[in-house]
Amino acid sequence: MWKVPSYEKSYSQPSMELVVLDKEGSRIHCFIRSVHYRLFEPILEEGKMFVLANFTMDSNTQKYRPTKHSMRIIFKRDTLVSSADDIAISIESFDFVATKEILSSNYASELVSLLDANKANEFIIVLQFAKMKFYNGVMTITNTNYTTRLMVNANLEVVKKFCQKLIGLGTKHSTTIDVIGWVVRYSPSEDFVSLTPYALIYQIKQTVEKSTYVTCGTVIDIDRDHAWWYKACRQCTQGLEALTDQFYCAKCDVYSTIFVARFCIQVRVVDESDTATFVLFENSASKFLGLTAADIRTSMLAKGYGRDHFPEQLNALVGKTLLFKLTRHDSLNKFQACVITVSRICSDPEIIASLALEKNIQLDALQKLTTATGVRSGELISNGSIV
Repeated sequence: MWKVPSYEKSYSQPSMELVVLDKEGSRIHCFIRSVHYRLFEPILEEGKMFVLANFTMDSNTQKYRPTKHSMRIIFKRDTLVSSADDIAISIESFDFVATKEILSSNYASELVSLLDANKANEFIIVLQFAKMKFYNGVMTITNTNYTTRLMVNANLEVVKKFCQKLIGLGTKHSTTIDVIGWVVRYSPSEDFVSLTPYALIYQIKQTVEKSTYVTCGTVIDIDRDHAWWYKACRQCTQGLEALTDQFYCAKCDVYSTIFVARFCIQVRVVDESDTATFVLFENSASKFLGLTAADIRTSMLAKGYGRDHFPEQLNALVGKTLLFKLTRHDSLNKFQACVITVSRICSDPEIIASLALEKNIQLDALQKLTTATGVRSGELISNGSIV
């Protein structure tokens, strides 16, 4: 049982969700709207037995589903909840998924490697109500807000049976792990010079499959015909759909009257081979500028400027020779050959000089480029992260 805070109104009651188990061992997801929170929160208690009546059923089509049941229970104002202490139901109910069944999960393979390699104490880990999703073409396992439980050496019958099975197999699985699912963040020098392959803009355009590269180019212009920021969901970076009096996030499947301003600056970049349009999003642009899109927008509103006013702070990008780490994706737009997403920018002179020396990049020539050269192929516009 868990609560989900309201992101639309800070003073609103949270909604409540729970997973219930019947005497047959079947589980189903239940949802209590925020308007009904006060009615049921004092009554319900995790681990207790209840009888439910007069509720509605709905298709379980949410992005996160804590059970495999195709339906979910929706509590109504007049839903009846009565105690049932005379009914005995074991709350130890798990629907385990074998590691090999999680497709080609990098998380699973890394976890198994750690278990086999570590020589310290043993730990049995139970991860409950986690989420499996594709990210960058790879199946991953992540936690979810307010829901996921991580149990270590839990006093559960299923854990005891698992330990006995390991002893019977005569296998020691040492599992001292500081952080599971840790994302390694390489230094700029490693990322831009050593680990990521370098390619010219022209070569990136000719690539026919999803790939990640580093390229060196000079920003020669900023496209002022396109918005430099967009309205993003507060819970994720997804762009919001504007409705009559509120916004909708398709990724989170929530409605809200509040948004967060995030960068989507379209810059024209040139190198010795070609030109292209890159889109700089919040993470990379804010680190370079030292300001967030929300900072700049707040300052502009305080000065009385409208949405269409172009902020002078963005001009700090023009004329700069930078390293861009980017990923090329196939485009769904028939008028656009591909889409590139810039994930990281480097402006460190030493790192740029190091890559230039290794790849024979003529930095002096790039610095002198102030107008775009002829385009040899279709432009690359990284708009995939906005809508």
